[in-house]
Amino acid sequence: MIFWTPTPQEIPLTLHLLQLVQKKKYDFPLKVDRPSSLYVVSKNRQRYVVKTYHRRHFAKTLRNLLLLPRAFSAYRLAYFFLEKSIPTPSPIAAVYQPLVGIAHLITPYLPAQSLHQLLPHHSAEFFPPSLPRLLGKAVGKMHRACVFHNDLKTSNILWQPHPPYFHFVDLDHSQQTSVFSLRLASRDLSCLLAYGGWWAKKWGCLRFIRSYLQANPLPSSLRDKLFQKTLQKTHQRRLQRKSLPPQYSLPF
Repeated sequence: MIFWTPTPQEIPLTLHLLQLVQKKKYDFPLKVDRPSSLYVVSKNRQRYVVKTYHRRHFAKTLRNLLLLPRAFSAYRLAYFFLEKSIPTPSPIAAVYQPLVGIAHLITPYLPAQSLHQLLPHHSAEFFPPSLPRLLGKAVGKMHRACVFHNDLKTSNILWQPHPPYFHFVDLDHSQQTSVFSLRLASRDLSCLLAYGGWWAKKWGCLRFIRSYLQANPLPSSLRDKLFQKTLQKTHQRRLQRKSLPPQYSLPF
């Protein structure tokens, strides 16, 4: 096994948690699927999340022998998120088993639910009226740091009713760039607006967009290009899901 931990003291805890998952002595599964599974495991009255990246096929196993697996990439990026004061669960360890092509990422368990779970089942009164503004500020702050999630669905945003309201999770595909990327920013925004349309349609996108620009001020020419690309990509994503008619447009 190859370990990546802040200090060697986390290695015994990591091994114990992996053994519990292997013996199916976890508290409950959050997700059991390929290419990854999520399990909640307890140790000394503390809960942890063990994310297991399953081997897909032999070619990817060979590739991962030369490149860092997704668990290590997510581990490194999580600490970069925290350095920039972008809320995300602090990683405890990343583990790679090269002979079997399986990797693990261990983080603390947050007693929070994703926006994807909450939004369809609760009315607007359940959330603070400022939710679009807070969400726009959080995403804008992330993009201002030149960090892009690349899979910014509501299922990858945890919400809690006290600050910090949002935690970004599932950082496997995230990217850090030296300068602001129009392409990556529009991908994040279109993904969030396309797959989180419930709050966008109910409260409107304007508060979200205004707060995003306050946290991430852009020149007018770059701002116009960003929203044009975002609108096009949002259309494409929503039409693929057949959730909106072709004439639908966002109120940018």
